[in-house]
Amino acid sequence: MKKKAIMEIEQDNAARAKSDLEAYIRHRIEKENGLYAGIQGKLIKPRDLDDIRQECVFMKEKEKAYEENLQKAEQRLEQAKQEVDKARLLYQAAMREVRKIVEHRKIWLKEATLADEHAQDNEFEEFRVLRSREKSA
Repeated sequence: MKKKAIMEIEQDNAARAKSDLEAYIRHRIEKENGLYAGIQGKLIKPRDLDDIRQECVFMKEKEKAYEENLQKAEQRLEQAKQEVDKARLLYQAAMREVRKIVEHRKIWLKEATLADEHAQDNEFEEFRVLRSREKSA
């Protein structure tokens, strides 16, 4: 799979993890408010209050799990971005090398053409000298 496609998947994963965390925080706050509203102005047993506190602690721990999930997703996204940047730099370097080779090839072809022309000129000159010797002899 291409690095850019992986990065896009990781972006989606990070966005989903953030959305999940935000939704859970809203849910937790509503649930806590509901629990405390349900006991306000009432006499309750200490054990029932402990149960509510325990539930709140459990929900906060679950929220931490969502936060850790988001953090991991963001780390994977950052790593994917770095991989894309690295691939882009390697591609740019390769393209520079290709341009250099193309330029060198043009120079080599021009030099080869000039050498061929020079060889043909020398050959023609030798032929002319031989012909002029034959005519004068």
